[in-house]
Amino acid sequence: MSFKNNTSIKKTEDSRSELTLESLRKTADAEPEGLFIKDIVIRNNAAVITVCDEETETVFRLLPDLYATSGFYKDQKITTEQYARLSSLHHYSHAYSSVIRKLTMKDCSESEIREVLTNHKYLTEKQRTEILSEMKQKGFINDEELVRNYIEIAQGNLYGSNRIRASLLKKGIESELIDSYLCSDESEEEIRRAMAKCETAMKGLDRKSHREFLRSLQMKLVTAGYSPSIARIAIGQMDFEKDEDLEKVNLIREYENAYRKYSRKYGGEDLRMRILASLERKGFRYGDVKEYMNERGQEDEDQ
Repeated sequence: MSFKNNTSIKKTEDSRSELTLESLRKTADAEPEGLFIKDIVIRNNAAVITVCDEETETVFRLLPDLYATSGFYKDQKITTEQYARLSSLHHYSHAYSSVIRKLTMKDCSESEIREVLTNHKYLTEKQRTEILSEMKQKGFINDEELVRNYIEIAQGNLYGSNRIRASLLKKGIESELIDSYLCSDESEEEIRRAMAKCETAMKGLDRKSHREFLRSLQMKLVTAGYSPSIARIAIGQMDFEKDEDLEKVNLIREYENAYRKYSRKYGGEDLRMRILASLERKGFRYGDVKEYMNERGQEDEDQ
């Protein structure tokens, strides 16, 4: 589920403080005597509470609904226990806002949000559980819906099952849930997507030898998340025929490139062998290379 244009979460974000690290400029573990609340400023996204003693000021930011039920008020003298409670509410508010901010930016799994909450070291485990439960109850975290949407979008972008599965596992999604929505990587649908991917992946490969073209195309499919077997099946069904004229053009071009590279240091048979090895590595057949090299040699002799 996407939150970027979700009005319900925007409303929540307005009512839940979006805190920054700068807002945490003073929080104390132990406080001096004579504490009182100097000022309370109510804003759309936070209640800013300033606590003072004779020498210092400490600023806390609370979610508006937490402040509404907190019982704190301006000029109130507070005890050690009340100060600790105020500090706890402050850290809770900061963590809650961090979660809301992340969910507003993108869909997140339960595992990813749990990691966000773990990074807030002042939270108790009970507070982490409360925030996580509220996010799930409001539908802001839903692993099942995330998996469905992610697979639909990824398959629409012609990614294979292996890549999709790996990405979801990285998000902390259980493999059983992934497999319940992801079709088998040997399915007909997977083959059709791989064939469609061939159409876009083959662009820019026409300057390679036919063998290198097929090898590079298969590597692109595997990188996109298709299994090697699916990649071979898809390429086979595409029935790419070898264009002999294009093969000759590419061979001549690569020969010239290799000749310029190696002729600076080598000559004679040593040069011929290095050019031959270079062109074979690029997928050109030994017989074709030798035939062209003999033609080239005859031309050089005629000149």
